[in-house]
Amino acid sequence: PGAQQPPNLFWWWTETTHYLHRPTEKLGLFIEAQKARMGWRHPIIGIHMRLGVDKNREAQRFPTKYYMHEARRIRRLFSGGAQGDVGTIFVCSDRPRAVDKMIADYSSEFRILTQPRVEGALPMEYVHTDLSLLGEADYLIFTFSSNFGWPALLFCGCFPSALLPCWCLELWTTPPAPVIGGLPVFARACSPCLCSWVLAARPLVFFLDL
Repeated sequence: PGAQQPPNLFWWWTETTHYLHRPTEKLGLFIEAQKARMGWRHPIIGIHMRLGVDKNREAQRFPTKYYMHEARRIRRLFSGGAQGDVGTIFVCSDRPRAVDKMIADYSSEFRILTQPRVEGALPMEYVHTDLSLLGEADYLIFTFSSNFGWPALLFCGCFPSALLPCWCLELWTTPPAPVIGGLPVFARACSPCLCSWVLAARPLVFFLDL
């Protein structure tokens, strides 16, 4: 027999995260109602901006323009064909003012969705809905230092229909970068094993070319 293959840990992470986060019936109805209120239509770029006060103590904070730079790249690379224009963004953040600024500055360029406030809704309902909707996005822009971005990445891995190119603003590479499907795959220098697990499940594309 051939050499035993290592376990696909990324697959186990995605399945475990999806199982533990499965919504209750009430939360599931709230998620679907929020999608209807926003006019949720694919394809969608999911963006989570981690900008909280504690972020400065953990890792670099990226301004809104960096996220939008990558959203434009996604639009340029993947628009056209059967899915049409990639012109819709769903954004959430731990700093609501940053979301308001993105809508004010870029709504003429992209259709930008964020959760509407609903009377009587609990704070954690918004949190879990943000995470679920990031997982349903066709593309994901996030930071690995975020405890929210990580689960969003794992959720994406559970949706077989997701195209799932993911842009992490904290990744870098030592050239030459491998190429999958004609696109460079940028591996995090401090954790190359992670990308090998991810790529065993499905191709992810990481960029940092700002």
